[in-house]
Amino acid sequence: MRHLLSLFARQETVACYHCGERVALRHLIRGAFNGEQRDLCCHGCEAVLRMIETNGLTGEYLQNKTPHPLLRSS
Repeated sequence: MRHLLSLFARQETVACYHCGERVALRHLIRGAFNGEQRDLCCHGCEAVLRMIETNGLTGEYLQNKTPHPLLRSS
C-alpha cells in the first residue's frame, strides 16, 4: 500500500492556466485560448476561457489576470 501511495505522490502535475489548480498530466485538458493551447484542469475552466474569447473580452482578461500563486516561480 505504501508503494502505491508513493506512486500517486510522484505523479507529474501542471497548473491550470485559468485557476492555477494542480492537475495530473493524465487528467489534463488542452484548450485553445488567445491562439495558443493551454493546460486546463477541467471543462469549466475551458468553458470560461471560450466564453471570454467569444464575448471579445480577451484583452481585459489578460490585462487583469494576475499570476496564481501556484503559477509563480519561487
